[in-house]
Amino acid sequence: MNIRHITKNDYAIVIQMLKNYRDSDLIKNMEDCVNQQHIENVLDYIRAGAGVGFIAENGDDHLGILLALKTPYVWNPETFVMNELCFWVEPDFRRTSAAYRLIMRYVEFCQAMKSADAIRSFTMVQRAGTNLDYARFGFELAEESWSQ
Repeated sequence: MNIRHITKNDYAIVIQMLKNYRDSDLIKNMEDCVNQQHIENVLDYIRAGAGVGFIAENGDDHLGILLALKTPYVWNPETFVMNELCFWVEPDFRRTSAAYRLIMRYVEFCQAMKSADAIRSFTMVQRAGTNLDYARFGFELAEESWSQ
C-alpha cells in the first residue's frame, strides 16, 4: 500500500471519493452539491501549498483520501492551522490499514510543518459512528462539531 500526495491526474478519483463521502449516510441534504470546477479549483489551491492532499492506493485500487486546508487563525492572520476537509476510506477497504496509514502520513506531514513554524496546529474531525481513537495519533479533543 502506498500513501502519496495527490496529483492533477488523480482529480477524477478524488472527486468520485468526495461524491461517495457526500452520499454516505453521515452527510444529509447535499445530494445536489457537486460543482466539479470548484472542487478542481480547491484541489489546485491545496496542491499549490495551501494545504495537503493524500491518496491511499494499492496497485490499481484507490482506497481513500485525506484532504486538508491551511487557514489563518481568526485571532492572528500570520498564524496558521491545518484543518482536515475530508477523510474518506472506501467501504471495501475499511478493514485494511488504509485509514491508519493516511492519518499517520497526515500527522507526519503536519508535525514537519509545525517544526518549520509553517503552522501552529492541525486538526482531524471524527465523524459520528467511527471508532477511530485519534488520541493514539497524539490528538486531543478540542471541540465537537454538530450538523443539521
